[in-house]
Amino acid sequence: MRPWPAARFRRRGIPCRGRFVPRNDGVHEWLQHVLGKFNADALGGRVIVFAVEHDDADITVSSPSNQTLTFTTENWNVAQTVTLRAASDSDMVNGSRTITHTATGGGCNTDTTAKTLTATEAENDHAIILSPTAGVSITEGSTATYTIKLATQPSADVTVTVTVSAATTGDHTDGSITVKDTDDSQSGNQTTPIVFTSSNWNTARTVTLGAAEDADTNFGACTITNAVTSTTDSAYNGKTATLTATEKEPPLVVQDGSDQDITALDVNEGGFNVLKIKLSAQPSSAVTVYLDLQPTSQGGDDNITLSRSSLTFTTQNYGDAQTVEVRASEDSDIIPGTRTITHRVSGGGYNNARSIVVTATEAENDKGIILSKGNKMGITGLDVPEAGTETYTVRLSVQPNAALIVTITEGSGDTDITVTNPSGNPKTLSFDSADWQTEQEGASTQ
Repeated sequence: MRPWPAARFRRRGIPCRGRFVPRNDGVHEWLQHVLGKFNADALGGRVIVFAVEHDDADITVSSPSNQTLTFTTENWNVAQTVTLRAASDSDMVNGSRTITHTATGGGCNTDTTAKTLTATEAENDHAIILSPTAGVSITEGSTATYTIKLATQPSADVTVTVTVSAATTGDHTDGSITVKDTDDSQSGNQTTPIVFTSSNWNTARTVTLGAAEDADTNFGACTITNAVTSTTDSAYNGKTATLTATEKEPPLVVQDGSDQDITALDVNEGGFNVLKIKLSAQPSSAVTVYLDLQPTSQGGDDNITLSRSSLTFTTQNYGDAQTVEVRASEDSDIIPGTRTITHRVSGGGYNNARSIVVTATEAENDKGIILSKGNKMGITGLDVPEAGTETYTVRLSVQPNAALIVTITEGSGDTDITVTNPSGNPKTLSFDSADWQTEQEGASTQ
């Protein structure tokens, strides 16, 4: 790397390189305002003092060495030069530092306002820059982003490939953290490598990561590797940059009686099961969690009900699970009904928290055979096209205690309609205690 790379600063909002000369900046106009008050009878000179803010310590005032400029009644309108230096460093960040100019002496202490200038380091390290550098946190079921660009202009195209490495902490064997999108300029999710050119090298590109829902409560983490996989620029060949992506639990936690995060719950007909609900972080004030049942007009089974429709959490008990009973009343059918329960949050800074939906399914206790077509269960009729076929599925409503045979018989009526699957005579389907809920296909032909 070159020693003492040129400092970069802003002149009327425009980035510039080189040494700062007051006459070409608003600071010079300010000096004229201040120093123009001198007259031949003024006593003493006026001193401009530089106060360097503690931002990027690599940027310093090299000249004048004592960080002061002295003006008198004779030289007040003669521009004096200030030199800034940016030391070589090992990072890839274009650091910046504020230089403040304050006038003292000659009666200007009370009639002037300080002038500031922002100096920005022009990086010369060939590297990949990620932001934020410390890593990202992703709430389960949601996404998070970071940006990537190059530190210096390449001599040829640089292709960067983004990959998810092995877990660094926690249980990440399910691979719930994935790369969702690497090209925010295109609609949809693109996961193609990112190509930087000599024109767009310093334009930040956005990478989107996603964390899928899982059943554990671990804050798993993994390494996101951004590696140069193709370039003829030797300075960038083989360069990599990494950051840590950490999965975190959603603000609202919904679990079953075994303290497992869930999105589905089985409820025995004539009985109940429990939901355990809590918050993962302390709210700023009281929080209400509402439990909304799917309307029957939208397919919800009205046999599935709740013991409570809302819960209140405070800043003290937010982490203590509260229990809600999910009940399934007895009915005369053999269809395992379902109903969604939407958990939404209000108050205490949780208004934007993602709602959690749990599907409650009635576990039937009425023994029977269920015929289905698509997502419609309990069918009693089926249209079969002439000279064609149509299929339906068969399953049991209750787990048998031993192997069970279902025999399919062609009854009286139109003999053109026949059962082609299963074949054989008699036509049978076999179920046992392990596969009783597995739908087996039957077919009719005409």
